[in-house]
Amino acid sequence: MESFIDPDDSSNSNSRFENSDCSTDAGDLSSGQAGSKQTTQKVSTALKKLIQNDNMKFMENFDPERSNRERRKLTRKIYTGGRKQTNLYDEKGVIMTLEKDLCDCLEETCPGCHFPCPKCLSCKCAHECRQNRKWMYDSIEIEGTDDAIRNKFR
Repeated sequence: MESFIDPDDSSNSNSRFENSDCSTDAGDLSSGQAGSKQTTQKVSTALKKLIQNDNMKFMENFDPERSNRERRKLTRKIYTGGRKQTNLYDEKGVIMTLEKDLCDCLEETCPGCHFPCPKCLSCKCAHECRQNRKWMYDSIEIEGTDDAIRNKFR
């Protein structure tokens, strides 16, 4: 719980400790009553100045439209993630641009040379199902030889 001290009230027992500069003047000690009035006046004016300074300067320079944070937010580039990659194959595993049911071995006349796909049961899918796939094989290298079959439909 906070206790507030009235700066105009000279009956406060703490008024002699409130002097902010903590220096003692020999004239203040010898003058008695006049010295205590001067110190309480100094203390009260100092407190009033502090209260005014706190009240006046709080949020003085705050302008939400001109803050650095708001300026950064408005000037940053919004990253759209590039273009969205579209599917090359449709729901049936057919290449959408060519409308051909091409096997993943890249042979145009192949009826399907892979094991049946667990997803669509087609023998034309290699290690990943062709349904709604977004990529296509560029080339196939045959082990044991230097031959490579390039994708001519790309």
